[in-house]
Amino acid sequence: MGKLFKSFRNNRFIKYIFFIITAFFFVKGISNYFFSGILLGIESILNWFLFGSVILIMHYGNAYITKRNFFCFFSLSFILSVTMIFGRPIYLYGSMEKFFFPTSQLFFNIVYIFAFSLVFYSIFILFEHHLSRINIHSNKRTWKLFKYPPLLIAFIFLAWIPCYLSYYPGTFAYDMIPQNQEAIGLIPLSKYHPPIHTLFWRFCLFLEQNLNINALVFYSIVQMLLLATAFTYVVIFLAKRKFNNWIILATLLFFALNPVIAIFSFIPTKDAMYSAFCVLFMIELLNLISSNTATLKESRWNIIRVIVFGTLSCLFRNNMIYALVPSAVIVCFTLKKGRKKLIISFASIVATFWIISSPVFTLFNIEEGNKRELLSVPIQQISYVVNHYSEQLSPEDYEDISKYLPVDEIPQIYNLRFADPVKIEFNDAYFEEDSATFFKVWYRLLLQYPDEYINAFLNLNLPYWYPDACSVDEYSNRMYIETFISDISLSGYNVERETKIPWLYEKYEEIASYQKFIDKPLISNIFSISTPIWILLFYITLCLYRKDYTLTAPATIMLFVWLTFIIGPVSNFRYMFPIIVLYPLFISVILQPQALKNKNN
Repeated sequence: MGKLFKSFRNNRFIKYIFFIITAFFFVKGISNYFFSGILLGIESILNWFLFGSVILIMHYGNAYITKRNFFCFFSLSFILSVTMIFGRPIYLYGSMEKFFFPTSQLFFNIVYIFAFSLVFYSIFILFEHHLSRINIHSNKRTWKLFKYPPLLIAFIFLAWIPCYLSYYPGTFAYDMIPQNQEAIGLIPLSKYHPPIHTLFWRFCLFLEQNLNINALVFYSIVQMLLLATAFTYVVIFLAKRKFNNWIILATLLFFALNPVIAIFSFIPTKDAMYSAFCVLFMIELLNLISSNTATLKESRWNIIRVIVFGTLSCLFRNNMIYALVPSAVIVCFTLKKGRKKLIISFASIVATFWIISSPVFTLFNIEEGNKRELLSVPIQQISYVVNHYSEQLSPEDYEDISKYLPVDEIPQIYNLRFADPVKIEFNDAYFEEDSATFFKVWYRLLLQYPDEYINAFLNLNLPYWYPDACSVDEYSNRMYIETFISDISLSGYNVERETKIPWLYEKYEEIASYQKFIDKPLISNIFSISTPIWILLFYITLCLYRKDYTLTAPATIMLFVWLTFIIGPVSNFRYMFPIIVLYPLFISVILQPQALKNKNN
């Protein structure tokens, strides 16, 4: 590989012919494929500027090609290019067929993928090269502002108050309808909604009934304080590790002034509290793995904090435990030092979570979650086939599917990117009696309609990974952030909005509805549902390239959390919120990785 790169760089004629061909197909892909002549049309003069810019980027990037950065950054570039080119027809037409047919289109799509990959690769290596040359220095003296946690908590909390007052006394959306029904005893407690979160809401209701403290106000204030404390933890962590003062200040302002975070700070959903404990867990994990010189005895309090915050993260989001186990195995094998501390920490988290979620929850008669919640993808795949090929179903398939799903109603209720409309009609009782038949008919249809199964799966999770997807998906018909108050007849809880700042409420509603970001390039990307996964992948790639393997641990865990999302019923912003609030941590490490080598104060 090294000889190939060397000979390529030395032959100027072949090199520049290659650059010109790549630039041509990159511009052609941008102009014709993505924008269809609307933005950078076939006859637009901007094509020539883009063409020349691509040649310059590849020319300068060529000087920094190595075997290592080619393996790392080209792999990421290739994945990004595939998702862009392959995801486009799925996003527009709901099917991957237009990627493969006609054959001429398949040829050009493959060429576009490689052209995009080479250009992105050049951009990545240029970015990494110049980033390494900047060499952001650690603080000789950290600003006093970052040394007073109560002051930082108060600053973040008070920055959110105008937003909260505009929504006063809060919101009551997402899963709060069934959770409130569990809290007031209309339905039994279950593991589907984190019992620890439901019980906290029950405590809030207890305060309202006995001490006349508004339950929703109390919940909102507590959650805002919890999130403000967790985000202050990030600022203090960066300050102790002597990150640059301006990086720390940017982190503080990101948490305090970000309107999306402000809205989510008081929304009563498990994802907000999970995000707080997840942030605390990641900080303590970084503390543990970056202090390899500390003995087991010296690290005992750090280990205890890792166990506590890791367990709470799992209790507030059940799929966290499924992400923790495989990522723990990878992290433990990656680390050369401190492996024993990690094994103790992760094993303790798994054991503690199992004790609480099995014997303890069983003791308090907390029921298992509904099994259909684990069947979102199979149900959606069967529904996709029924919706498109109902007339071709054999009598046996029709009869077997009818035992679990209303076959005749599926065409009316099926949603390409939202499994719940069909899933809610799933016959749970019959599945409990006979689950084998369901998987048999699912397997039979898989053999007959493999392409349709892939289409159904990719459409369900496409907004999580397709970079050009709008965060307010027109197919799933889901809101960006749900800020409404549920009907009392559904939830059993009576609350009305009494906004204290009406004009500000209208401004925040433009953000919650995503109208403020639509058609605004770059800004919309920052708040996109798909952006977090690409920041995660870039962070991991950069750490691997720099051989900072220990620093990949937090991102690896969140990557596995993301993998659990793509088998869920819908692509929703709130699921990505925990990764979004970790932006400052990942970006700070990208900009100043050497700071983590500073000994913790």
